[in-house]
Amino acid sequence: MNYKHFLRRWGYYDTNINDLTAFEKYKMRLLYAALMKLEPEERQLLADKYYKFSEKMVTDNELAYQYNTTVAEYKAVMNECEAKFHEALKQAETSQWYTLSHADGLKIMDRTIKNLTLSKQYNRDDLKAIIGETLNQVVKNESGE
Repeated sequence: MNYKHFLRRWGYYDTNINDLTAFEKYKMRLLYAALMKLEPEERQLLADKYYKFSEKMVTDNELAYQYNTTVAEYKAVMNECEAKFHEALKQAETSQWYTLSHADGLKIMDRTIKNLTLSKQYNRDDLKAIIGETLNQVVKNESGE
């Protein structure tokens, strides 16, 4: 799972909440479930980097200056926050998956595969890995694990 994708879409989800697809709403719930596991300072650090409404990303140099620290120190703290968010996101995905019905899970999987294929963001090996992970979750869901 690409956790940075969730962070980069954060502002988009909030500003377009009424127009989101069911799958985007699902991803938004995962995002916020993971963010809730972080300390407020960690959420703010991630928001300063990723919560944006324009295409212009704030650079690490600009954020280090804003936080009155060196770029190396800023990057070290950011890496820790991102790692913690990534773990929280994986936990959220596991717990959220089981709240879906089998049919809903299959619909999400089908839309995901279609979107990945159309976007051409992923090569064949990436797509196989994502499908494999999704199928493993479906099997766990069906067997009650």
